[in-house]
Amino acid sequence: VGLPSSFVYGKANQFFIMRYSRGQKTYLSEKTRRKGVAVGWIYEGGASIGLLKPYALQVIRTGIDLTDQYLETIEYNEDNNADFLDYDNIYGGTSIWKDWNKVTPTIGAHGKLAMHWALGAFEKKVQAVEAGVMLDIYPRKIPLMIEHGDITNSNYFIKLYLGFQFGTRSRRGDP
Repeated sequence: VGLPSSFVYGKANQFFIMRYSRGQKTYLSEKTRRKGVAVGWIYEGGASIGLLKPYALQVIRTGIDLTDQYLETIEYNEDNNADFLDYDNIYGGTSIWKDWNKVTPTIGAHGKLAMHWALGAFEKKVQAVEAGVMLDIYPRKIPLMIEHGDITNSNYFIKLYLGFQFGTRSRRGDP
C-alpha cells in the first residue's frame, strides 16, 4: 500500500483562485539615480474565479472478517461526515491531481492595497519590496472546512502578504 500521504483534518474542499486585476502604482517620492529608495502605494481590484475541488481521503475499512482491512477513497459529503472527523480511521490524503473533473467555479471580486519600496531608478539590478493586504469576496460561503464546534466557513478571505522583486534591467541596444 505504501506510506500514507499527509492530510488536513476536517477539510472538505480545496479552493484555488484566479484573479483579473486592474490597478495603479503611485510613487510618493522620486527615485534617485543611485542608492535611493522610492516609496509608493498600490491599489488593485477586479474579478475572481474560485475553483472549488472536492477533498478526498483514504480511510481504513474493516471487512466481514474483522482481521481483513482495506483502504477506501472517499470525498466529503453530509453522509460521511463522521468518517472525515474520525482521526483514528484516516490513513491519509489523496493526490492533488485527483477529481479535477468535479471542480465547481464560483465568481467573486477582489481588492488589494499595498506599500511599495524600490531601490534606485537607474540601477542595473531591480530590487523592490511590497507589503499589503488582499481581500477576496464571494456571494456565498466557501465550504473549505467541515463546520463543527467553533469552525465555520466564510464568504470572504483576508490575506496579508509580503513580496520581493529581484531581477535586472535591460534597455534596447544593451548587449
